[in-house]
Amino acid sequence: MKFILQILILLTFTSNCFATNKDLESNSTIHKIFNKHEIQDLETIINFFENQICQGQNTDTINRQDCYEGFFNHMVQCEKTGEIILNISFEQQKKMYDQIRKKTFNEIWGLGWKTWNNNGEKLKLYGLKTKGKYAEFLHELGLDYLIIDHYYNTFIMAGDIAPSMVANIIMRHEELDTSDIRIRLMLAIHYLTMNDLYERNEKY
Repeated sequence: MKFILQILILLTFTSNCFATNKDLESNSTIHKIFNKHEIQDLETIINFFENQICQGQNTDTINRQDCYEGFFNHMVQCEKTGEIILNISFEQQKKMYDQIRKKTFNEIWGLGWKTWNNNGEKLKLYGLKTKGKYAEFLHELGLDYLIIDHYYNTFIMAGDIAPSMVANIIMRHEELDTSDIRIRLMLAIHYLTMNDLYERNEKY
C-alpha cells in the first residue's frame, strides 16, 4: 500500500511538471516571445519558486493554489510589519541559476551594484532588465492585466523593482489569476529578484 502511494505521488508530481511545460509552450504570449530552450528554462524558474513557497508555508506541493494563497497571506502580514521575509533559500536559488542557460538569464536579469555602507563599498546586484525578452513579456501581459500594466510602466521609469511595485503586488494580489501561467512566471521572477536583492552579499 505504501509503495502504491509513493507511485501515485510520483505520477502526480510528474504530471504537474508536464502541465507547467505544456501551459508555457501552448500560451500564445510565451510562445511569441520565447524560444523552446528559453521556455524550458522558464519552467525551471517557475517550478523552483513554487516549490520554495510551498515549503515556506508548509503546504502540500500538489495543490499549488493553496501555496499561493498561503504565501500571499504571509506577505500581507509582512507588509503590515514592514519586514519582508520570503522564506526562499538563496543557496538553492543560486543552484537553480546554474540550471538555466546564460542567454535566458540575460534576457531577464542584468548585473548592477548597490551601496553597502557609508564608506561607499559596493555589492553586486542582479536587477530586472528594462530591455530584453522579459521586459517585452511584461508589456504584453500588461495588456490583459491593469495591475501589470502599472507594474511595467513603473518598472520602466524606475529601471528595476520599485517599493511601490512590491507593495502593489502584495495588496492587490487578488487581481492576479494564479491559474494563468503568465502570472505565475511574473510572480516567480518578481520574488526571486527581490530575494536576490535581499540575500546576495558579494563585492562588486
